[in-house]
Amino acid sequence: MTELLIAAGHMLLGPDDEHVEDAAVLIAGTTIAAAGRRTDVQAQAGQCPGR
Repeated sequence: MTELLIAAGHMLLGPDDEHVEDAAVLIAGTTIAAAGRRTDVQAQAGQCPGR
């Protein structure tokens, strides 16, 4: 399964204005597998289901 890690300096996590600095989104295939702090999301890369 192909994974893509997208990094961002700032990311809103929902409609309540919750935000994260130094953020990332991990996409596995066609699914968002993780979103949050870049260091936390990077730790999950390579551990997505289907690998």
